[in-house]
Amino acid sequence: MRILAHYTVYKNEVFNLHIFDIAEQNITHFPVKVETAHTLFLQGILIIANEHITEQHIEHIHRLIEDNRELPLNELAHTLNSYLSENRLHYSDDSTPKLLTVTFPYQRIAILK
Repeated sequence: MRILAHYTVYKNEVFNLHIFDIAEQNITHFPVKVETAHTLFLQGILIIANEHITEQHIEHIHRLIEDNRELPLNELAHTLNSYLSENRLHYSDDSTPKLLTVTFPYQRIAILK
């Protein structure tokens, strides 16, 4: 799966306009330079978390989004990155990725994979 989002939260960092190639536990990424075929564009934020994220965590993330609706998208991405750090939910190479999307204008968080 190849995804391009405005912002991606991945391994305790926030990336702007990077294409992520995701295949099971193999994830690579690079800055977008030109339009790339077969790429899903996400208008919002992609979160690449680990498999330990629960429905309770997702509900908390949803509340964070609701409480921070007025923040610019990059600041919201950094807020979500902080939450993942505090709860040790960041993806690492020895975990299974869980993909979450936050679409603009922040309707609701959704599980992509």
